Amino acid sequence: MHTWRINFTDLASNYIEEEEPAMKRNAFTAGAVLFVIVKVIPQAQKPEKPEPQLTIEDVLITVSPEKPIGPEGVGPGTLCNLKLKVHNRGTQKASSFGFGVKINGQEMTDYDKMLYMQAVDPGSTGEIALSNFYSTEPGRPLPKDGKVTVEVTLKQAQWVEIKKEDNSQVWTPVGEAKGLPFSKSVSKPLKVGG
Repeated sequence: MHTWRINFTDLASNYIEEEEPAMKRNAFTAGAVLFVIVKVIPQAQKPEKPEPQLTIEDVLITVSPEKPIGPEGVGPGTLCNLKLKVHNRGTQKASSFGFGVKINGQEMTDYDKMLYMQAVDPGSTGEIALSNFYSTEPGRPLPKDGKVTVEVTLKQAQWVEIKKEDNSQVWTPVGEAKGLPFSKSVSKPLKVGG
């Protein structure tokens, strides 16, 4: 009985030989192992970012107190309200929201120090009011494009269980929301004449 082996080291000639020398067999095995190490293992090790279950659906800016910004824009030094619409695609209530805010590209560090404890039910969208800001401030340069651009990043959130016990609510964190950070931005025109 004969054993037939295909010699993969010389595919161009495409011939079959009756016996393959050990050296060629070892070279082919080493090549196959090297291929797996170089191509397959790095693909398997790439962590996939999970689909965010919490997203910012809208960034709302109004002139304080709650007046819409018209097409002419917002004046320099105007106090603005900042609200977000956060959508919960998860199966549990979400809370303990941590946000980062940039205004015209400059990080506003005050927002990094706050957690917003409003609960957003699964499958719904909740409106969360963040701290107010000024359209322009000393120390923050006027935007060259004539717009006030606000970028909000949802950096962290917790899944929570909320139970009523006697006359109070007990909020229990049950896990960190995955797939974050998630960012959204909006721009409003800045009035040049104030």
